Amino acid sequence: MKKKIVVSLLLIMILMVVGCTPTEAPTPEAAELAVQTEEPAPQEEPAPEPIDILVGTLKGPTGMGMAQLMKEQPEGLSLEFAIEAAPDAITAKILSGELDFAAVPTNLASILYQKTGGAYRLAGINTLGVLSIVTDSTLSIESINDLKDQSINISGKGATPDFALRYLLENAGLDPETDVTLDYALDHASSAQALIGGKIHAALLPQPFVTQVMMKNPDLSIGLDLTKVWEEAVPGTTMPMGGLLVKSEFADAHPEAVSNFLKAYDASIDWVNADPKAASEVIAEVGILPVAALAEKAIPNSNIVWISGTDMQNTLTPFLAAMEAFNPKSIGGGMPDENFYYFQ
Repeated sequence: MKKKIVVSLLLIMILMVVGCTPTEAPTPEAAELAVQTEEPAPQEEPAPEPIDILVGTLKGPTGMGMAQLMKEQPEGLSLEFAIEAAPDAITAKILSGELDFAAVPTNLASILYQKTGGAYRLAGINTLGVLSIVTDSTLSIESINDLKDQSINISGKGATPDFALRYLLENAGLDPETDVTLDYALDHASSAQALIGGKIHAALLPQPFVTQVMMKNPDLSIGLDLTKVWEEAVPGTTMPMGGLLVKSEFADAHPEAVSNFLKAYDASIDWVNADPKAASEVIAEVGILPVAALAEKAIPNSNIVWISGTDMQNTLTPFLAAMEAFNPKSIGGGMPDENFYYFQ
């Protein structure tokens, strides 16, 4: 019995000694090694700064297609828009190298490519034919030949509308100098007001002026849709009226940003065509057109499209060739080389 008590006391004492023995502190070398082998906490990559892009566009169909871009900034891009009333203002910004993208008439795109030595190239076609001869009820115009002995108000001698009409008149066997009176005294806006007020009887107008005059004067109607006349006169071709230039230096430096912008622009055009009512509100808000009601009615007739790549080249080349044959100066003195077309 005494032996059992002695053994028990010894076990208790041993346990007390072990429990009171201090734990050995790690050496400095061991502590440093532990720190070195710890996994670093993962760090999030900072979001890249958005690419700044300055876009020049005109009031009218070329600007209307950008409505969604003006409403919602595409991811990774910071867009600013210069909305101008006339091509001259856009041209000045292009020649100064200020714009990264610019929406201009297709013949002007060719001129500027050649004038700047390739500093700007064509990324796509954004507008097809938008020209019509609008008449009042005193005239009955059903074919190009019905224009003989008539007076037509037209804006911009030597500009695309003038070229297109003269080309079609000559193709029909009419002399623009003697068989028809082409009056260049008024610009588009003034011609539209003169038609509405009954001061003239016929004018060659682009959209949205065509829609505007017919909204304000129900006595007015489309006598000739020049796109249809052109396609009948020159089978297999159409009238690509507007295009989008990209600055070559910008495209070389930021190919991904260019690709993202063009995809967003294509989507914007689809949205505008699919939902004219919603698009018209944005178009009026940013000042591309004065009122939403006009924009909503004009969109379906404005031939807003996006044609890029080889389709762009195949669509535009015959039109530029026809312009060159008629007047080489209208496209910059001659056909642009193949580098004119920007392919992604």
